Amino acid sequence: MILDNTGLNDSIHRVSPGTPSITLSSQRGDTVNILVCNLDTVQAHGFAIAHFFDRGVTLRPGDAYKVSFVARDAGSFTIYCNVFCTVHTFMLGKLTVT
Repeated sequence: MILDNTGLNDSIHRVSPGTPSITLSSQRGDTVNILVCNLDTVQAHGFAIAHFFDRGVTLRPGDAYKVSFVARDAGSFTIYCNVFCTVHTFMLGKLTVT
């Protein structure tokens, strides 16, 4: 996933504020691996997933972080930026575990 001044994977050009811009799908019991890269040259962005990665991580400009977890529970979980930034309302996604 790319974080930068255009949101989460260029979400500012594709969705309205507060609308999930990406949906990741997994099956219960799968290991989920996500590489998150902050390509913004100016500001920090955050990355968190409700239930699975609540503590989140802050990525400074140029930082990358690998998130890995086992999707033990089924449901729909919010992916979000946990750092207030200029495109904060555009940095939403969804993880669906079936």
